Amino acid sequence: MKSRIFRSISKGIVTTSLCFLVPLTVYSQYTIKDSDVVVVGGVITACTTSSTEWETGDIIIPDFLDGQVVKELGERTFELKGITSVSLPQSLEIIGDRCFAINNMVELIIPKSIIFLGRDLFAAMNSMRNVYFEDQSNIRIISAGALFVGSCVNCMNPITFPDNVNPDFSGYRNLNSLAFEPGDTIKDLLNCFYAEMPVHTLSQEDVIMKDSAISDFISRYPKISIPASINGIPVNTIGAQAFLNASVIEVQLSDAIEYIHTNAFNNNLLSNVILPDGLKEIGDYAFSRNRLTALDIPATLKSIGPFAFFNNDISSIQLPETVLSVGNAAFNGNQIITINGTVTDGLIFNRLSNGSWDSTTIVSYGGVADTINFIPQTVKTLGDNAFYNSNLNWVVFPESIETIGIAAFFNNSLDSIVLPSSIVRLNQQAFSANYIKKVSFKEPCHLEFFGLGIFNQNYQLDSVVLPVPLGKFGYGKYLGWFDDMGDSVSVIKNMWNRPCEAKFEPIRYPITYENVTVNSIYNPDYYTIESNYYLDEPEHIPEYRFAGWFTDPFFNDTISEPAIPRGSSGDITFYAKWENSTGIEQSAEKTVSVYPVPFREVLNISVTEPYDVTVYDAAGVIHHHMVIEAGNNTLNIEKSQPGLYFIRLKSGTRTIMKKVILE
Repeated sequence: MKSRIFRSISKGIVTTSLCFLVPLTVYSQYTIKDSDVVVVGGVITACTTSSTEWETGDIIIPDFLDGQVVKELGERTFELKGITSVSLPQSLEIIGDRCFAINNMVELIIPKSIIFLGRDLFAAMNSMRNVYFEDQSNIRIISAGALFVGSCVNCMNPITFPDNVNPDFSGYRNLNSLAFEPGDTIKDLLNCFYAEMPVHTLSQEDVIMKDSAISDFISRYPKISIPASINGIPVNTIGAQAFLNASVIEVQLSDAIEYIHTNAFNNNLLSNVILPDGLKEIGDYAFSRNRLTALDIPATLKSIGPFAFFNNDISSIQLPETVLSVGNAAFNGNQIITINGTVTDGLIFNRLSNGSWDSTTIVSYGGVADTINFIPQTVKTLGDNAFYNSNLNWVVFPESIETIGIAAFFNNSLDSIVLPSSIVRLNQQAFSANYIKKVSFKEPCHLEFFGLGIFNQNYQLDSVVLPVPLGKFGYGKYLGWFDDMGDSVSVIKNMWNRPCEAKFEPIRYPITYENVTVNSIYNPDYYTIESNYYLDEPEHIPEYRFAGWFTDPFFNDTISEPAIPRGSSGDITFYAKWENSTGIEQSAEKTVSVYPVPFREVLNISVTEPYDVTVYDAAGVIHHHMVIEAGNNTLNIEKSQPGLYFIRLKSGTRTIMKKVILE
């Protein structure tokens, strides 16, 4: 066995004086008690005792706590507890992420029972010098950064694996495929190492099931196969975070898998995955932060969530038209050069309901270029996170871009930007975390909205002068920029700015009401593009009932509510239709006679009282207008084109409509 330095089990302090000798003070190691921790199913999930309650930072974790065998130390369990040394139980199998971070340990002996070391175990610990593995080690996975100790990584002594190891341990590999043999010395503490071992088919001892979904992976196998059923229970879903941070390097999915939910395999070491033919949905971040190099999407898949394949090494994608939804940043942080066998620049567009690309909206960029000068002129929207974390240093925006989404260019290397005159909306943190020094707006500017913290974390950018926009449809006088608190703003100096909007005075459009004696006091005389009006009934006319508002004088087009929806513009006329109490239209057919029908030149109109007469064609164009008296009258429209005409006869509140044909 390799030689090791073992801790002493006591410490002594000797103090002398001229008068007397102070006796040696001895502090024993502190053994963790049931009252110090929370233990659930053999897992210490929390340490409830603070470092100030311990006599010493030298602690012992026993094999049994709260009547349970201690098999796992959970994430951050002993973080920031003032620990100087720890004795681990021989029953222990798993040490979770950051378990001993921010302490003052010098060395650690890893029991042979340990199979898994989580990430960043000793983070922010400058005192650490030695890590030893016991002989007959069963270690399977040493996670990325497991033994990393922050700024003192170079102070660590080389780590030596024992000569006599478990057969499963033979032939470790790191992420760079650099092999080393048992007994070799390593100093690369940042990479993750795993044991070469066969694929393990999951059983009920490896997972927690919820209905037909795997909700949690409780074992530590780097290569796994997920079967169609576990203990007789069908498996068709990989639940949210089920294999998150599990250091899995290979996974085989059964064809029964239909749903892979949020963060299911996020932050693992997968270099390849075969998606099953029955798969229907891939959730947000499902395969984010892996090592995938190629992707073949099955025809059954309908939806890919945001960031689903973010930060991999994908160079080629097979993406069938059956995929109807691709989430924002789904393929960001890759090396995509072909899609469906065709060379591409890495731009991923939104999908339409028929499966075709929506050329107006970019949702993700997974290409290799660090200069973007190939955005098509068809594009109007750069979606949320579309170019997030893409290592870009320059972007050329075409004069078609109207909207830049939330965090669209977050965390790049842009040092200046020129925004097109077509831009209307800049959404929250669109250009945060770059190196921008200068921002320009092309004229004439149409910008209307400047979101929260657009240029946050651009520390060399002193200020941004908000442009004077040209104006917008339905509005008149420009009033200035105002934030969401109603305060006037002209220059952005604090880069974590409040959202601002350019304000204009809306145009007032008049509303005319026909066939009304007294209108309702609730019906407006004008409206603006921001209005959303519903019409009330006018004051009733004796012996008649109101039959509705119409948008044409012939009562063909009844209104739908709201009568004036938000976004409307232009002058509007509404026509009230009335019926008498028996349900017969007020037209009073017996008092009006129009003949002959059809007619050629002259039309005779016989009435019993005076009427205001208007002649319309089928398109609503007025051809003649006159006032007739009681008796026989003639109307000549011989210069008009043959066709259908409408005669409106109006007397006070009464309106009569007649249809005639000119031959």
